[in-house]
Amino acid sequence: EGVALRLRRRGRRHWEVTAKWAGQVSGVLHERPELTVELAGPPVMPFAVPAGPLHVHLAAVVAGQPLRPLLITKIHRRRIDVLKADAADAAPVLAELALDRVQLCGPDGTPAPDRYCEVEVERLHGTRRDLGVLARVLRAEFALTPSADSKFARGLALVYGPESVARPVAVTVQPQDTVAQAARKIVGVHLRRLRRYDPGTRLGTDPEALHDMRVAIRRLRAVVRT
Repeated sequence: EGVALRLRRRGRRHWEVTAKWAGQVSGVLHERPELTVELAGPPVMPFAVPAGPLHVHLAAVVAGQPLRPLLITKIHRRRIDVLKADAADAAPVLAELALDRVQLCGPDGTPAPDRYCEVEVERLHGTRRDLGVLARVLRAEFALTPSADSKFARGLALVYGPESVARPVAVTVQPQDTVAQAARKIVGVHLRRLRRYDPGTRLGTDPEALHDMRVAIRRLRAVVRT
């Protein structure tokens, strides 16, 4: 469904859970909505999404199913603040530059055969243009290669093989499709729409979300009847 759920320990005792949506990638820029909440203690498996905003946004995706880890990621990270060349001491930080050394493991703790390093830049008070300039400098000075994949997608490929990463598929019904293939595509379209508008309907802050969800349900019922 284009959502990755990350459990992360910060320091020795603090745990948090973050939902990351697929978002969009344009060149070297990744824009992915995310929502993070603190956990009261270490997570227990199978993991249950805690009540609150995270549960509201993921209820239609999780559908009450137990959640178990797919990847364990061990990251050694060094952070560097990025400022303008002539910035004063109190100037806002444009971005945070993270130098990561990554070791991936399967859910049983078996390490992946390869480790890798990456540079991740997170925009703070800078602009998209600032990020573009910084990316060009990093590529020119250090021969870095941009990646369109997230850490999660890269981890799946390294631990389970490249075929494990789901790629976008065409949802348009084709003349050569069987009835079953056409039905799956059409049902999938309306299920994705239903799940997209579910959080807004639960929150009750946007009447359009409720309207769009009802439309998706009516169309889904019509498809099933047909």
